[in-house]
Amino acid sequence: MYSYSWDSETGGLLLNSSPLQFSKEPRPVYYKELDILGFDQHWKYDRNDSYPYMWAEANSYFYRGRLVAKTKGGSLYTAPELIMLEEPEPNGAPLRFVDVPAMVEKNHDLLEKLVQDTIKKIYNTYMEYRNKVDVFYVAFSGGKDSVVAFDLVQRALPHNQMKVLFGDTRMKMRSSLCLLAYFPLWRNDSIFWNWLPRERANLTFSAMSASMAFSPMAVKSPEQRCSTISPEELPASLLEMTLWPLTK
Repeated sequence: MYSYSWDSETGGLLLNSSPLQFSKEPRPVYYKELDILGFDQHWKYDRNDSYPYMWAEANSYFYRGRLVAKTKGGSLYTAPELIMLEEPEPNGAPLRFVDVPAMVEKNHDLLEKLVQDTIKKIYNTYMEYRNKVDVFYVAFSGGKDSVVAFDLVQRALPHNQMKVLFGDTRMKMRSSLCLLAYFPLWRNDSIFWNWLPRERANLTFSAMSASMAFSPMAVKSPEQRCSTISPEELPASLLEMTLWPLTK
């Protein structure tokens, strides 16, 4: 994790070139978390999850670079105590979204350098081990980390030298499953699906009302991310799954 500073202009983070010895793991805070904790009794904000409103480091909440609140205690059955430190907006004005597109643009140069360094490392690892292993594959879950991992690997390696492994745990979110509808369009002959039987695919995709189209680094509105997909619209390769040979 790189060190970072808060950016009051965008409400986001500015990455620095020096890594942290211990990650603080800042996380974006959306309205649902604010509601659950009871911040809606103190602050005004729209119930819209297009973008986060602030960031949190453990139990500390930062709004546009200022520590505005903390939580103390709490458990599965008891609410935490809210410690209000500072008004996020003057005169009780509504909270503003983090300007995510502007934050990404401000961090573009450092992120691009990190991407290129990582692609080189992936390629060098491939060259070192390509004659020592049977297959190179990306474990794909549909979450943010595996989407980034897949994007980096497919940029680094020849597409006919890699596979994508997905396991349906029956507990995946619909948005994650929907990504599968787009992956076979990328490269049918390099996708190996671990387990997603036909009836599961029919049920999942015919009932789906919201999904995220695969587009690395793209920031889309909820309307742009949504689509309805029927089984008939799916590539044949998705419904005619190939089982990953785990027993071989």
